[in-house]
Amino acid sequence: METSTAYAVHKLAVEMDRAADRLLQERLGISYGRFYFLLVLVESGQVPQHSIATTMGYSAPAISNMAGELVKDGLVEAISDPAHGRRRLITITPKGNRLLSQSLELLDECFSELTTLAGIDEVQYKADTEQLIMALVRKRRR
Repeated sequence: METSTAYAVHKLAVEMDRAADRLLQERLGISYGRFYFLLVLVESGQVPQHSIATTMGYSAPAISNMAGELVKDGLVEAISDPAHGRRRLITITPKGNRLLSQSLELLDECFSELTTLAGIDEVQYKADTEQLIMALVRKRRR
């Protein structure tokens, strides 16, 4: 039986997440989950903790724990939302920005090596991936 496209795409995402996690932990001492948290912050700006949980697809308690660890490590700051006293706003720190930049550089370098090894045009792959993402977003909004 031939592997379905859906399965192949999911398997690729899982394997890439695992590889990224190992690489980031070995080289920079950060998990892929924490990296993704920082990336969401840079994309979103200062946001409520709940928004990060929604974007990442994690539970609110899991994000609360992760945010606490990232605050302790000096990678993010958490302040009370002046508009809503019980809500916390999360912002990336300069230290967090530096680690995120190093992480992105490392992951991009490794992805380039992977596409070369696989004989895939990286620029075209990125363009195709972005088109798929936009199509999913459009379909979800309907």
